[in-house]
Amino acid sequence: MAEVTRATAVSTTEPGRSRPAERLGRLLPLLLLGNVGMFALYAGVSGVLLPLQVAAIDPANKVANLGLVTGVSVLAAVIFTPLAGSFSDRTRGRFGRRAPWILGGALASLVGMVILGSVRTIALLFVFWALTQITMGAYQASITAVVPDRVPATRRGIASAVIGMSIPLGNAVGAILAAALAATLLTGYLTLSLLVIAVAILFTTLTKDRPVAAAETTRIRTGEWLRTLLSSLAHRDFRWVFIGRALLILGYFLVATYNLYLLQDYYRLPAGLSRDRRDRDSQPDRRGRHRGRDGRRRRAFGPVRPA
Repeated sequence: MAEVTRATAVSTTEPGRSRPAERLGRLLPLLLLGNVGMFALYAGVSGVLLPLQVAAIDPANKVANLGLVTGVSVLAAVIFTPLAGSFSDRTRGRFGRRAPWILGGALASLVGMVILGSVRTIALLFVFWALTQITMGAYQASITAVVPDRVPATRRGIASAVIGMSIPLGNAVGAILAAALAATLLTGYLTLSLLVIAVAILFTTLTKDRPVAAAETTRIRTGEWLRTLLSSLAHRDFRWVFIGRALLILGYFLVATYNLYLLQDYYRLPAGLSRDRRDRDSQPDRRGRHRGRDGRRRRAFGPVRPA
């Protein structure tokens, strides 16, 4: 059976830390940027660019085809992201364990994104979006591992909160960029990929990962590694957290994936209201008032008065 190496943490500080404490004033903002770029790519592609491309290829079957494309890609991510994280754990060299996979995953994703913007068949869409999910999985697994690697146990709650902020920020940035560039799909794909590369370069150059020497590694069989990975589900608390988080994410993406089609196919403007007028009337004036149906300006929000 094939063997892989296992990196063993060498604690040189208090228990709960895997490396000497470092200044978090730089690490946490860069973690935020790194995760914002990643979630922007996910949101922009899966929420805007990919649905538009699927609909352009086969409008009659767009719902089923989008489910096929996203389903295959999610399956690839579920399988290969833990593997990428494991390989990252076992990476040795002067650049550290995480930096090569963060930067390498971002650069590899550029290839998949450029091809995605050029394909014209559903089959090629799910092949190259699955491959992009795999390369982005390497990025995600490695940047996620930075928190237990480099943040003291007493500060990991703050780090988790910072990463949590990146999800809505990244979703907003990705959706806005993708919508602005939707007229040219290749440009949209390329822009989101370059954003990930930019934040990956910033993170890997401005924060220095600790190299793992050969003396700090041991040998472990692949079968033993797989059993260790799955054994985490034997712990009751971890199992329930895993199940709850999986269901939460599943429910979110069941709706978010089809948001564009819901807006296109099931929502209509009121009779007599054009898009231009809607956009004009939705803009507040200098006093913060919006135009109502009768043409009069009213404040969108005001004090609540008793009946």
